[in-house]
Amino acid sequence: MKKMVEITQNNKKLVILWVLGILAFLGYAYLGINEIPVYRSNISLVSSQEIAIVLIILTIFAVLSLILKDSLNRSFNIIVGFVLGLGFLAALVDGMDVNLSGIYNVMMGVEVIIMIIIIMFAYRMPKTQK
Repeated sequence: MKKMVEITQNNKKLVILWVLGILAFLGYAYLGINEIPVYRSNISLVSSQEIAIVLIILTIFAVLSLILKDSLNRSFNIIVGFVLGLGFLAALVDGMDVNLSGIYNVMMGVEVIIMIIIIMFAYRMPKTQK
């Protein structure tokens, strides 16, 4: 019989960070959708389809962080956190270009910070766990 993947404290912490990322993105989407229509039409990631895709991606990564083993989980979180962090940073810059005082920019800034924390935490994880 196959051995089940042991869920470590590191896995749990990473999942919590990914869930916080999901919540920050939901906040960004909510605030972006409720922005003044003149600005809303030029903001990235606020159409229903874009929101759904990003939420599915974030949820998949949260689940994978829970079930992947040791060094694969570490590498996965570093790479994915970096790629998503760059994407979210681009959305933040775009949002600031559209409306510098938009409150949705704060939520995207939080999203970028969460991705940086995921990268830092994954980098500090031991390559193999016992």
